Amino acid sequence: MAVPILFKKIPFPGHFTRQIFGANFVESVFLSQGKFGSSLSFKSFKSTFPFNLDCISEAKKVGKRKLGLACFCTYLLCCFLIQAADAKNAAGGGLTLSTQHINFNHKPEGRDLRIQTTAQWHLSTEASWVSFSRFNGTGNSTVQIKVNTNNAVEKREAKVVIKAGNSYDTLAISQEGQPATLVASPSQLQIGRHGQQYEVKVVANLPWQVQGHEDWIHIDQIKSDLLGKVVFTVEPAQGTPRSGKLSLSAGTRTFDIVIEQGNVVTSTENELVLAELSIYPNPARDFIMVEGEVEDFQLSDLTGKMIARGKAGLQESLRIETGHFPKGLYLLQLSTSKGIGIKRMVIE
Repeated sequence: MAVPILFKKIPFPGHFTRQIFGANFVESVFLSQGKFGSSLSFKSFKSTFPFNLDCISEAKKVGKRKLGLACFCTYLLCCFLIQAADAKNAAGGGLTLSTQHINFNHKPEGRDLRIQTTAQWHLSTEASWVSFSRFNGTGNSTVQIKVNTNNAVEKREAKVVIKAGNSYDTLAISQEGQPATLVASPSQLQIGRHGQQYEVKVVANLPWQVQGHEDWIHIDQIKSDLLGKVVFTVEPAQGTPRSGKLSLSAGTRTFDIVIEQGNVVTSTENELVLAELSIYPNPARDFIMVEGEVEDFQLSDLTGKMIARGKAGLQESLRIETGHFPKGLYLLQLSTSKGIGIKRMVIE
């Protein structure tokens, strides 16, 4: 509250000012305080600036009755203004918050908010995911602001309104979203040269897309849900091994499904090839007989070291001499027109 112009213009002779109100009245009360309410009260005013009815007698003694009455009226007016300001301050209470904004991560969390006021206060919000340790109180208090889990990827915001007497303020609340998730399983496939249809499971918490890069990989079906899938077909390989990928994307996140195709034997292919052949004896001593159309063979030990190899030229039978091989367990790989088959063999 600014100093009233009335008090700035009233001439207070130094002698009467000190006797009636005390020294430096105008400067102490108005010019130094600047406004009413925070520290000045009726009681402190009287103790700081003593006044009684004797001031009128004092004014008579010096022949200044009119000046004494004017000062008396001025004193009463000051007391009235100070009391009115104190009453307004008690009603309004003032309001100060420790912060104007709180940001939370996506998990459930609570943060303290300090409220400074002399009045009764109340908190409210329209956001169902925001709650308080208490909604109301009186005077300076600390309230915990709580948030629930944000299951969405997007950031969300809310506003809390704080009212204290005739004052009010707002607190901005924001909460980060869930980290983006985009995962496929399996993420790497090794496919036989004959190719076939495959299915890959996809887990994502935001919309996703898939894109192929090779003309020998065909996307057949896409289910882009939270628990989605991609179904695709790989064409048969034309001799040389090759690799490709399917690229998943969701927002700024990407995920690649790597596909390798070549002389890789799948369990299905192995069963189909071996079903067309007759391999005996097993255990073997001097030889191994293979009946059926075989292009070539390769015999290796368990360390991967090749012991023997040869071409059969699609003969209907193949004899492999094993009498000079050390005893042990071997892997016999046979190539046919339908693929590659691997058979475990024991040589005694």
